[in-house]
Amino acid sequence: MYGTRGANGVMIIKTKSGLDTERPIIGLRVEANISMPTQVPKFVDAITYMKMFNESVRNQGTGDSLYSDEKILGTQFGLNPYVFPNVDWYDEVFKDIAFNQRANLNIRGGTSKITYFMNINVNHETGMLKNRSKEFFSYGNNINLMRYAFQNNIDFHLSPKAKIGLHLNVQLNDQKSPYETSNFLYSAVMSSNPVQYPVYYPQSPDESWVRWGGNTQAQNMLNPVARLTRGYRDTFESTVLANVDYSQKLDFITQGLDARVLVSTTRSSYSDLTRAINPYYYQANYDKTNNSYTLTNIVEGEEYLSYNQGAKNINTTNYIEAAVSYGRTFGAHATSGMLVYTRREEKRSSEKTLQQSLPRRNQGIAGRFTYAYDSRYFAEFNFGYNGSERFAAHERYGFFPSFGLGYIISNEDFWIPLRNTVDKLKFKLTYGLVGN
Repeated sequence: MYGTRGANGVMIIKTKSGLDTERPIIGLRVEANISMPTQVPKFVDAITYMKMFNESVRNQGTGDSLYSDEKILGTQFGLNPYVFPNVDWYDEVFKDIAFNQRANLNIRGGTSKITYFMNINVNHETGMLKNRSKEFFSYGNNINLMRYAFQNNIDFHLSPKAKIGLHLNVQLNDQKSPYETSNFLYSAVMSSNPVQYPVYYPQSPDESWVRWGGNTQAQNMLNPVARLTRGYRDTFESTVLANVDYSQKLDFITQGLDARVLVSTTRSSYSDLTRAINPYYYQANYDKTNNSYTLTNIVEGEEYLSYNQGAKNINTTNYIEAAVSYGRTFGAHATSGMLVYTRREEKRSSEKTLQQSLPRRNQGIAGRFTYAYDSRYFAEFNFGYNGSERFAAHERYGFFPSFGLGYIISNEDFWIPLRNTVDKLKFKLTYGLVGN
């Protein structure tokens, strides 16, 4: 019966409501957990890496330069970590485990006239990145996500046959993360050369910036630690959903007749910003005679944080739903019916063109009618008549019907001897149309 809105399935979420209790029911739950990778790549040591590289160059005849015996021996004996580096980039960037916490508080109760349910949930998640920027700068670089969720449901029982409810849901996400994405950092770790350059060189007394090894010109020369610590991103998301619904039993018209109206509005916003520096990259020039090195600045950086204001989106969705339903049984005959009218409007404030900034609207009416005889024979008919403002006026609406027939043969008297073997057997045939 969902018509054009049901092509990919429909999910209905129903939150808890209050209870008529003498005193509030309070629930508190606090959790802590440890997360870790299910599998971590294994890397060969630096000496094996260079020997295998030399072997592949000789076999393929690519003409690439080989690692010299001096380079291999210098790395093996650790003569100078800045001239003969041996870096485990995965260990420099990633932690083994991450600690996360979650807390939930809910209060449920009410009287015969008013019932309420309130829930507060706080979730703290951290990432697998090491907080290396604290070693060099005043800001952190690891993923730090705080999620806050608040649900408040209040129902007013105006009479035994009328009820009005006010439901409020608020969700807030406040996240701090590295300037570079985790995918980029992982790719940099996988491709960076472990013996080409160190993480950083000793700092000069008259310089306030970090002398990073590597550069930004080649994939295998990326310094994952420099990219990890270069800055951070602040992201904030919020969603506020409020709805008011009114339900009324219409037994004074006919028994089994009900009506309800729902008015809802959802407001969501998103914003992010980044602050980052451009690292200084250096290369060591080795003097064999004096067993010393000099540094050459190969990429000129900046030691101050730049600021970039990212995306800002605010979306508002208004929704109206009105329904009339009927259900009644007359002896062996059971009937039911429902008519639902819906209208949805979405407004986006961050669009850049006139066409995209216009409200997006959908509306329609749907129905369901069922009949059952003696709990054995069943028939059902559904329809959706739905429209969207995105189509031309003469093509704006579509009709989407469906029907179904059912037969529970196991409810027949002749099936009684078989019920210990097959307690229920039903045949059914359904056919319908959906749109998108």
